[in-house]
Amino acid sequence: MFPFGVGNFAGKPDGTFLAAITITPQATSNFQIANIASGGAISLQPLTSALATPGGIAISSKGMIAVTDSNDATVQLFLVQNNGIFTGGTAATGGFPQDVTFSADGKTLYVGNDGDGSVSVFSVSDAGGLQPAQTAKFPATSSGFSPAIVRIRLSPSGSKFAATTLDGTLYVADVSGTDQTLSNIQQIQAANLANLEEVIFDPSGRYIYTGDQDNGGIYGFSIVSGNLTPLPNSPFSTGTLPGGPSGMAINSAGDRVYVVLGAQSAIFTYSRDTNTGQITANGDVVSSGGFLAGRIVRVTAH
Repeated sequence: MFPFGVGNFAGKPDGTFLAAITITPQATSNFQIANIASGGAISLQPLTSALATPGGIAISSKGMIAVTDSNDATVQLFLVQNNGIFTGGTAATGGFPQDVTFSADGKTLYVGNDGDGSVSVFSVSDAGGLQPAQTAKFPATSSGFSPAIVRIRLSPSGSKFAATTLDGTLYVADVSGTDQTLSNIQQIQAANLANLEEVIFDPSGRYIYTGDQDNGGIYGFSIVSGNLTPLPNSPFSTGTLPGGPSGMAINSAGDRVYVVLGAQSAIFTYSRDTNTGQITANGDVVSSGGFLAGRIVRVTAH
């Protein structure tokens, strides 16, 4: 689909376009836009923009695109208008920002920072401006170090926030219904030395799943009154071959979980019991279409 290697990508929630960070043969990074047609077919637009050291990327419901710069410790907004890419606001983040996500209404932006274990929260104006709202410092991991946050996610209702780390810690926080800031941060150790590269909520927001990319296995937890409780039979198996989940997504009904196993270049489907949260591989496996597949993005319109 894209002319060179893809470092990261995101889809607009309504399923109309993708934005990707592509890597050129000269090892430089570009920002590339692609349309999503009815049925999910993708076609490139002639819209590109050079970037320095991009990392995380997200698209809001309003079509604003946020990209983090790990070296400069900033987040930059872009807007696609009149067949052109326009630069919006820029703001300082914590150290080494890794992942970014918007609230459902596009008015709040969250940035997870690897370098200092914090989440930067910004309010987003309709014109593409960024205003700092909070720097939420997450508690130290069981090893006593600041959490190296690699992935962040909001629950479908927007009332819960999750973050995962490179050393097996899962964090869940409450999201204020007033100003969208974070509070009541809970943590649990999924496994020692687990590389938790992905995290998803189920549609109800009562369950959360994360996967160990290095050692395999999907860890499931229930969320009751803010407490994280491991599900029976967790971790759920991802097979005996090396490599674990590099991407995960769940369908709108909550009865299917899709798992990308990058080292196997395949997408596995798990059946899910919506009452208990239990997941089981159902034998449905397809090729990812690319070597060492990474994240998976599901857009609700397709």
